[in-house]
Amino acid sequence: MAQWKMLSDICKKDKKKGERLQQLYSTDNFPHKIRSTFAAWIESVDWDSLEKESNGQSGRVYFEHLISLIDDRCDSSEMDQILDLKRSKEQEFQNNYLPFIKVINNKLRQEQMIIESSITDQNSDPKRKPLRSNINNNNNNDDNSNNNEKEEAMSRYLFNLNQLDLRQRAITFQINNCIVEQGVFIERFDTKFEKYRALQETTSTKGTKESLKIEILRSIYDLNSLRKEVAKEILKLSNELFLASRSVWDERSYWLIAQKKEIYSVTNGNLLNIDDLDTLFVIGQENFYYL
Repeated sequence: MAQWKMLSDICKKDKKKGERLQQLYSTDNFPHKIRSTFAAWIESVDWDSLEKESNGQSGRVYFEHLISLIDDRCDSSEMDQILDLKRSKEQEFQNNYLPFIKVINNKLRQEQMIIESSITDQNSDPKRKPLRSNINNNNNNDDNSNNNEKEEAMSRYLFNLNQLDLRQRAITFQINNCIVEQGVFIERFDTKFEKYRALQETTSTKGTKESLKIEILRSIYDLNSLRKEVAKEILKLSNELFLASRSVWDERSYWLIAQKKEIYSVTNGNLLNIDDLDTLFVIGQENFYYL
């Protein structure tokens, strides 16, 4: 069960927990409406990993993606409030979006603390069944439904596609920054090297030449370090794309199997023969590949 849905069920039954949740979202740094409207997307992101990044630049991609989701979902009366929030936050972040990541991550941790305290309270009450037991029973009932199985697989598939795109954009953004810095270093190096070569042809003092030579060597060292950083980011992107692509492929295959089971159960295996089914799913695989 999703964390936000679980938390909402708890707050409906326990007023004290509801007050804690209301107090948690009483500030303007992250509105309650955004949390409830985009609960599934927010819970699909690995905020812990993003918070560990030193520069927080990945947060910019996720912040802009969240704003685009808000733009698509909110009506005109809500947009003014959201745009004011966006402007204030962009000014507050000033190209450092790590605080944005920390705000959401802290909210999620506080929610987990509320859930854990509720589980402890209910497990200590002999008149009530443990909350985790109820959750597991609900999940088992959902797993018995073919339609729910297919929808959940498709939902996970789309989430993985979305996360793959976001991570690719975030790391590509970092690589582009490194490339720009590398271009600046190359220009500085060329300037210093031309100056050094010009001094070689003049009667400048030995100290001036040695000083410039040291600067050139330092520039070469900085340029090599920057190139290693670019190569490291590219390798990181390749590894993440591989892992995310494999996850997407697994979810796609799981969804296709669930859909094939559904068609077979509806037709009882009489209306479509196996060749027709194979042709159908080959076309489906090709469509998902191009998607």
